[in-house]
Amino acid sequence: MPQFPGARRFVDTGQQCATGKIARNSSRRPQKPPGRKEWESQTGKNSPRARKQHSAHVSSILAALAERNSSVSLVLDRAGRLESRELSRILSEQRDWRKAIEVFSWFQRQDNYEANVFLYNILLRTLGRAAKWELLQKYWSEMLGERVPPTIFTYSILVDVHGRAGMKDEAIRFYRHMIESGVEPDEVMVSTYMNLQRRFGDLEEAEKAFWGLFSENLVDGTTKRPENPETFNTMISFYGEHAKFAEASKVFAEMMKAGVELTTVTFNAMIHVYGKAGRTREAELLVTKMKQRKDCCPDVATYNSLIEMYVKNDKLELVSGCLERMRDSGVSPDQVTFRTLISAYAANNVVWKAEALVQEMEGSGFFIDQAMYTVMIAMYVRARDVSKAESVFRFLHSRGGLEVSTYVGVMDVYAEHKCLDQAREVFELAKNAGLKTPSLYNVMMKAYGACDRFTDAVTVFEAMEKDGASPNEASFNSLIQLLCKGRLLEILQRVLVLVKAAGFKPSLASCSSVVSFYGDMGRVREAERVFKEMLASGVEADVICYSALLNAYAEAGFAREAQQTLDSLKAAGFVPDTIVYTSMMKLYSNLGLTAEAEKIYEEISRLSPDVFAANTMLNLYIKSGMFTEAEQLFRAMQRGKPGLNEVACTMMLKLYREAGKIEQGLDVARVMSRRFLITDARAFNGVIAMYVKAGLMREALEALKEMRRAGLVPSRSTFSCFEEILERAGM
Repeated sequence: MPQFPGARRFVDTGQQCATGKIARNSSRRPQKPPGRKEWESQTGKNSPRARKQHSAHVSSILAALAERNSSVSLVLDRAGRLESRELSRILSEQRDWRKAIEVFSWFQRQDNYEANVFLYNILLRTLGRAAKWELLQKYWSEMLGERVPPTIFTYSILVDVHGRAGMKDEAIRFYRHMIESGVEPDEVMVSTYMNLQRRFGDLEEAEKAFWGLFSENLVDGTTKRPENPETFNTMISFYGEHAKFAEASKVFAEMMKAGVELTTVTFNAMIHVYGKAGRTREAELLVTKMKQRKDCCPDVATYNSLIEMYVKNDKLELVSGCLERMRDSGVSPDQVTFRTLISAYAANNVVWKAEALVQEMEGSGFFIDQAMYTVMIAMYVRARDVSKAESVFRFLHSRGGLEVSTYVGVMDVYAEHKCLDQAREVFELAKNAGLKTPSLYNVMMKAYGACDRFTDAVTVFEAMEKDGASPNEASFNSLIQLLCKGRLLEILQRVLVLVKAAGFKPSLASCSSVVSFYGDMGRVREAERVFKEMLASGVEADVICYSALLNAYAEAGFAREAQQTLDSLKAAGFVPDTIVYTSMMKLYSNLGLTAEAEKIYEEISRLSPDVFAANTMLNLYIKSGMFTEAEQLFRAMQRGKPGLNEVACTMMLKLYREAGKIEQGLDVARVMSRRFLITDARAFNGVIAMYVKAGLMREALEALKEMRRAGLVPSRSTFSCFEEILERAGM
């Protein structure tokens, strides 16, 4: 949009704004015209008969203009002389911007035409709503050239239409032009500007505008405050959207201090703010106060806010009571009420209540859309009533007109719960309906991946091109992560080549999966290459990706590279977490570097006690023959830092058994039994071997029976212990 003409201060004469008329092409300031009431009394045009004739005349003109292929010039030429208010009405009724320009141009060609701010306002609004910005700029410049001073209403139109079109900079530029031109913004204009900033999420600018309406009189010490409830309501709502509870409360207090009328909208805005802050008690008190007032009372929006608050704060037990109070107050639930309640009950698997509300919603004449049916299908799947979910979908499908998002949503529900057959059925129905979009195939790949059928996911991917649904970036990323999960190395390498050829770049999550997979496969240099290529493509690594590469180096024993990766992670502004430090510990443990591992373990302990790190350190102490340090660490774990676990106890059992420390080993076995830390075959074998070493054959046999009852298959180690029991029994 071109720059505005230089700001010019327009001095409004009051009556000029009342009539909106300035003599065309006049170099001097026009004379003050008579007021409307004076003009009407002189001409007699305010009599009932005159008003009726005026209305009929304008209506006939509008009807003629509305006819298809009507000539604007011909219709208006036949209409005769038109007054200012007639011109305004005719122009304001034109919804087609082309016809509006024709009408305005006809006005300008008349001998009695006088530049009129009201006509320009109407035209600017019409062009703005039609998004005809070049034309709007043209007539704005023409308006200034005609020396027609823009009014507050003019600027309000310009700020509003640009703001609604998402043109924030242009809207702000008009607002600033207003200030520079000496036009003092009134409260309505400031409210429009605040709504603009709210639309774009600029809280700071909205705050400046709002608090700028407050001014203190230094003479009498009084404070000027906004007077319109909507101004306060807008600011309260904006603060609520940004979870600024204290600030919203301050605005509410200022509103009461100013004596501004508290409307239902005001109370609803504050209830919403309280609900977002989790302050259910205060929200309920506001509803009580509303009921006590005569000028406002709770409406459907009030109860919807309460219901939403209860749902978000996990107070589902209060929802039913709120709905009853709503009905007792004579307020009927609307579509929002039903949607919120049904979604809440469905998410919490309260099937019968969700079903009852669906029936009531339908009986009340509300339309149940596809999204609501998807919510119900998800509920039935979670409740393991898949047949009912299928029945609902078939009913929905029989109505026809399903959107691809509905097919995808239902398939996604089935995929998450591994209902592969149902997902395939929906997939085929969608394809038969001609809805072959990448998102549909992506979800089908997800369904196969959830069931570990990775080669089938590859088949779906390969079918995309044949079916006319070209894979998108999400398709490639989904497949890459599935191939890593399925450990399909050869296919993965082929797909990575295809990604490059297609001009896509893997997402951060995909790169992390590939780096981790290559590391697990011992292909460290390939993991390193993928990581470097990712950085070169402009994708920034996160802690997870750095951890994947560091772990690959740790598994391979590459100490220098691992340390460099750790340094890069810190240089990138990330704080190493327990996963990173545990990888470093694993590296030092594999290399037998006890002192370095101890330093890392201390770092981890400061962050958060970690079981895996403690087990790694314990194993290193045992391997290094540092039995005293191992015992000290084990005792610390017993005290709850980070707590005992089956792996640590099994390691200590083996240590004590091999060192001949029978009593200490038996103590560990008893602790394991007391704390239910004997659940896998390795732990059972350790306990049985300890009992055999101590000569406690009955306890060993009981442990063996318990192992069988747990459904665990005895291993070679178990049979060795059993043979020793038989030998000692002389069998």
